Amino acid sequence: MSGITSKQTHTAVLATPGMEEKMLRYARLLSDNRNADLHHIPIPAIAVAQDEAVAVAEVRNLFSSTKLNLLLSEWMKSPRAMQNMIQLTRRRGVTGIFFRTGNGRKIGRIVVAVGGGPNLYEQLWLANVVAKHHRLPVAVLNWADGIRNTFSTSTPAIADLEKISVQQLGMEIEILEYSGPSLVDAVLKHLRPDDLLVIGAPVRCGWPPILPDHCPTSLKNRRIIH
Repeated sequence: MSGITSKQTHTAVLATPGMEEKMLRYARLLSDNRNADLHHIPIPAIAVAQDEAVAVAEVRNLFSSTKLNLLLSEWMKSPRAMQNMIQLTRRRGVTGIFFRTGNGRKIGRIVVAVGGGPNLYEQLWLANVVAKHHRLPVAVLNWADGIRNTFSTSTPAIADLEKISVQQLGMEIEILEYSGPSLVDAVLKHLRPDDLLVIGAPVRCGWPPILPDHCPTSLKNRRIIH
C-alpha cells in the first residue's frame, strides 16, 4: 500500500481538547493529498457514552454530505461507539485509523500484530509511516489461533513475513510468534511497556468482535487499530 489515494478530498479527525494538533498532524502525515479538507469533530475531554454517540452521528452526517476517504479518531471510551465507528468505516469502504494515546512512556518499538487477516499490508504500511516519522524499530507478532492451528494455513509463514517486511518497510524486522486462542494473551506475552501496538480491525474470521471491550482493560499500551 502506497498511502491513502491522492483522489482523497476529505478527512475526518475526532480529537479531545489538547490532542487536536497532534491528530491533525497525523492526518496530514497519513494522507498523500496535502490539500485534503480536514473536518475536526470534537470529543469532550471527559466524555460519556452519549457524547461519543453524538460524534458517531456527526461522522454519519459527514459521510452523507462529503466524499470522505479517511477517518482518524482517538480511541473512544464506549465500546459501543468504537464498534459503531469501525463498522461504519467498513460499510463505507473508508480507511479508519484509531489511536489510543499516552501512558507516560516514550515509544521504544512498534509491534504489528498479524493473524492472517486482510489488513496485513495496510498495517505494515501504517507501521512504516509512523516508524519513519519517529525513527523506531518494528516487530511483527505472528499470532495463530490454536483452535484452528493456522501457523501453516492462514497465518503468514515466517519466511513470507520476512520477505513482505523488507518489501513494505525496506528493512529487516524482529518476528515474534504465539499460538493460542486469544489475541489478547498473545499481545500480553510479547508486548513491552514502551511498545506501540498496531492491530487490524475485528473481522468475522479473525480478531474477536469484542476487541474494543478487551483492549482498554487488558492492554495498557498505546495502540493504533486500522
